[in-house]
Amino acid sequence: MLKEEISNQNKIISFYSKEQGVLYISVQGALMPKSKLAALCLPFKYLELTVVKGKTSYHLIGGRAKEIYWSIWHSWQKMLISRSIMDDLEKLAGQGGDAGIINLLQQTFREINKSENKYLMPLLYSFELKLLDKTGYRPDFNLLKAGAREKKILKILLKKDYKDIKKYSFLKQDLISAGRILRDFINWQI
Repeated sequence: MLKEEISNQNKIISFYSKEQGVLYISVQGALMPKSKLAALCLPFKYLELTVVKGKTSYHLIGGRAKEIYWSIWHSWQKMLISRSIMDDLEKLAGQGGDAGIINLLQQTFREINKSENKYLMPLLYSFELKLLDKTGYRPDFNLLKAGAREKKILKILLKKDYKDIKKYSFLKQDLISAGRILRDFINWQI
């Protein structure tokens, strides 16, 4: 999973690897019209990359897409949620890979890819809670400054599978309030 940063004709992408966690990879000539690596630099894909370690950074030399989440590209709401997921991953996961996080990312992007927009916020909050849990930052719901409704929502989002979450009908204001509490917790951790 990756995120990009542009500089001249090259790109630096951040990539989450199950072996090493977050890596920053330089892609030489990625913005050139005939670049063979440009397609690998687009976000919202599950990739298998071939990289070499240079003196100061990793360099992309090849790879292939294993799964592309096409519908994300057709919805700005899905793109924003997906970008937020990648930002959270970069902040919270850090160095050292984890196959469980890769599986969580795949499940999350598959679900976002096929979901209606009304399910995107619960999916985002559920991902964030599950990522916090996998990275050792699991919130103690009893210590959070939240009402009983928000705590109940957060517990559901943490414990339930994505398909089960879609069965719940959350009030918009309760979901927003629970999301604000979750965001405050994440910002407090980093």
